[in-house]
Amino acid sequence: MEELVIKKARAAETALQHITESQEEQIKPIIFSIKQIQKKINETCQKHGMADICMSCGGICCVKDMETLCDDDFFFNLFYNIKEETKQKIFRALENNTQQEECAFASPQGCIIPETSRPVICKIFFCNRFGNFKKTISPLASQLCEAVNLLFLKLTELNLRFTKR
Repeated sequence: MEELVIKKARAAETALQHITESQEEQIKPIIFSIKQIQKKINETCQKHGMADICMSCGGICCVKDMETLCDDDFFFNLFYNIKEETKQKIFRALENNTQQEECAFASPQGCIIPETSRPVICKIFFCNRFGNFKKTISPLASQLCEAVNLLFLKLTELNLRFTKR
């Protein structure tokens, strides 16, 4: 399973290395939009104290193999304008996650993925401990899903995808 995730990540890395200026101009505004929506989600979560709830929970969200839900469009978004050091940290985490009982991206300090680049599932899943907050975040979650779908469609159109949905 991890091999497929690493393959997706490497495919996204390769696509970014070979992207043309024209392709980048078409993708750039979509990625910017995704990051802006994720930033709004982060701000909303902070405003409502969600981090405290998550940190005290015990971690039902960041379970083993959660990273297998990540498609190459996630990695494309993640690796776009990311520091090489962070990218290599992510590859090491994926390669070394064979025996862990949690998501490959989880560390003792929290998620190693920058907040504005985390997988959609990590940004829109809120367990029952969040109660009415789900209604507050729902419009942003819908916007994020729409933006990520748009990225998927654009990457497909530009033939920059490794996997098919």
